[in-house]
Amino acid sequence: MLDDDHLTFHSPEQATKALLKEGKRIEAILAMQKAIAGARYDVEQVMQIIIEHGQRVTEATGGVVEIVDGEDMVYKATSGSAQAHIGLRLKREGSLSGLCVSENRVLLCEDTETDPRVDRETCRIVGVRSMVVVPLLQEEKTIGVLKVLSPKPNQFTQWDVTTLELMAGTMAAVLSDASSLRSLRESEERLRLLMDHLPLMIWVADEKAHLKFVNRYWAEFTGCPLERAYETSTGEFFHPEEREALLELFAEKAAAHHPYHTEYRRRYHDGQYRWMQATAVPQFRPDGTFAGYVGFSLDINEQKMLQGQLLESQKLESLGQLAGGIAHDFNNLLTAILGYTEIATESLAENAPQRALLNHVSAAGQRATDLTRQLLMYARRQMVEFREVEVGQVIQNLIPILKKTIGEQYDLATNLTLEDCYAYTNAGQIEQVLMNLMVNARDAMPLGGRLLLETACVTLDENYVATHFNVTPGEYVMFAVSDTGMGMTQEMLSHIFEPFFTTKEIGKGTGLGLATCYGIIKQSKGNLWVYSEVGQGTTFKIYLPRIQKVSHRLTPETKAPLPSGEETLLLVDDEEMVRDIAARILEKQGYRVLQARNGADALQIQSEYDGDVHLLITDVVMPLMGGRELEERIHRLRPTLKTLYMSGYTQNVIVQEGVLREGVVLLVKPFAASDLLEKVREALGEKSLSLAGSAAD
Repeated sequence: MLDDDHLTFHSPEQATKALLKEGKRIEAILAMQKAIAGARYDVEQVMQIIIEHGQRVTEATGGVVEIVDGEDMVYKATSGSAQAHIGLRLKREGSLSGLCVSENRVLLCEDTETDPRVDRETCRIVGVRSMVVVPLLQEEKTIGVLKVLSPKPNQFTQWDVTTLELMAGTMAAVLSDASSLRSLRESEERLRLLMDHLPLMIWVADEKAHLKFVNRYWAEFTGCPLERAYETSTGEFFHPEEREALLELFAEKAAAHHPYHTEYRRRYHDGQYRWMQATAVPQFRPDGTFAGYVGFSLDINEQKMLQGQLLESQKLESLGQLAGGIAHDFNNLLTAILGYTEIATESLAENAPQRALLNHVSAAGQRATDLTRQLLMYARRQMVEFREVEVGQVIQNLIPILKKTIGEQYDLATNLTLEDCYAYTNAGQIEQVLMNLMVNARDAMPLGGRLLLETACVTLDENYVATHFNVTPGEYVMFAVSDTGMGMTQEMLSHIFEPFFTTKEIGKGTGLGLATCYGIIKQSKGNLWVYSEVGQGTTFKIYLPRIQKVSHRLTPETKAPLPSGEETLLLVDDEEMVRDIAARILEKQGYRVLQARNGADALQIQSEYDGDVHLLITDVVMPLMGGRELEERIHRLRPTLKTLYMSGYTQNVIVQEGVLREGVVLLVKPFAASDLLEKVREALGEKSLSLAGSAAD
């Protein structure tokens, strides 16, 4: 099965694999060109060099160059398992090679056992299960094919096809006319034709580093006309930070007449600098004196991008591990701080002066909880729980923070609807999206400017849907951020939601902000659109499906009594303060609580207890035996026992990709007394709190 090449990665492993493959292709092309240069342009030898490199880089077991000769195909060069068949003549009709010639296109046979275009019995005899056939073009006519073979089905990928097409292009240039088939050395013009068709900068420099020859690709890359190329100063197109070092390297190697291999940045014709990989070999005059270098320079900018993405991905993975560990321990402490504060507050009279102090402690603890939640969100370790959210109110509450974030030199105007605009989403994530959009808008106006924040409840009809892909007609909650900044080009707009794409300077942006926004909005079944022109500013519009408010939450004035019960609960947590505060809350509401400090202790307690145990309340992450394993072992002895998990770190066995596994009841640390008591009733099956939003894509 063919796989498309991508520059977007979701893990360090994917980036590493792509990076290695791209490096492999670059090395193969460089090695092939070096070998061709040393072959003295003998056509038969050049064909042999190309097919051997094509076989090696695609990991095929055999390779063939077939040339059209009347109604036949003749094996002109072979390698690997096909090496013994040089000179073989086969009929074009009925062969995959013949079909490639007639249709003038690349053909892939993924499995000879199921492909009707091939002779299955012949393929079995020669041991071939998959192959790629690439046409050799001359003036839009196929004069032959480049073919690689494998005894394995589905062996070849799109990357292999692209590599073979590059090599076939090189060979087609070599075979450009009958005279070049006899000897490329007969014509300097034909040699230039070959070099001009290669995706390489080819250059010749004398012993003082002055250019004596460049190919057409050099001129196209730099934007410097060929007639002016030899008038340019030495190192004119090198990056200023590397120019001196490169010239010193040239002088050092030239003094010793040694070849060299290096990487550097060269100015592209659009003014940007791109990474290049250069290999240079010394050349000598007939009298043996040193004459300078013949060099090949290859654009490796995409490879460098892969390296940067790999490092960034590894850094984020490390941050995620660190964030998860910190959050687990910190949330245990916050559970105790907030729990004891709540108990102490309730023990005081309504007018006690100490209540105000304890309220400050509680507020500070809640702020710490919010910070931990943001850390987990950044590291993508936070469980996603959706509910009905009044988007306008979330945005209204965030405006004071936004004003402080963007700074006083920016004018923030608002146009907010008075309607109730409810959506089924996550309020914290909506805050994150808005914060990212506002910070990006600010950065697009380095000299100051005006920002506009809007909200509205809108209807998207069939006319709108006709011009916007993957949008369903209906009622939506819309919020938008506009700026009067520099705007974006169409090229930039086509990449802005790609992970790691950023227009900011190195160190001032990860390229994850808009990609994260896009993922959050899509997870909420919404859409995100951007409108921008250079010099005219940018507008981001977000549309979330509007819902009618269903649930009726209690106001502080009508606060419901805390749930209570008489069941027996087995409470397990390795953090003593968490056990203590949870036991106090539960026992106050009538429950009988058996406490255990770890999994082994819990197994011992339940085995010695003669009565019924109705609910296991256990931390997920504990030394030696985690909560999931403990639940499985106890359940064998008490099949009717139900379970409530507690965790301050949701990247674990009960959470998959940030979403609760089906049937699992989880209490996220830190928690308030009401949270604990309601989750206990939910786990016991006597109260249904919908977690359907957690399963949102």
